[in-house]
Amino acid sequence: MRSDEEVKEMTCSERIQARGYTRAKKLWRIGFQQEIPYDLLREMIQLNIAQKADYTRFWR
Repeated sequence: MRSDEEVKEMTCSERIQARGYTRAKKLWRIGFQQEIPYDLLREMIQLNIAQKADYTRFWR
């Protein structure tokens, strides 16, 4: 069974690659000539906030 973070990473990973960005584990690269995908960044931040809403410790 996969953790919530792994599921989130898989779906974001697919979307990142579909837009032509490269990625590594826990990192994705936006080239100097590429447009910044603010909508994707916003969605990834919102997912992260929602997942940590009930978390009481600093690190997962």
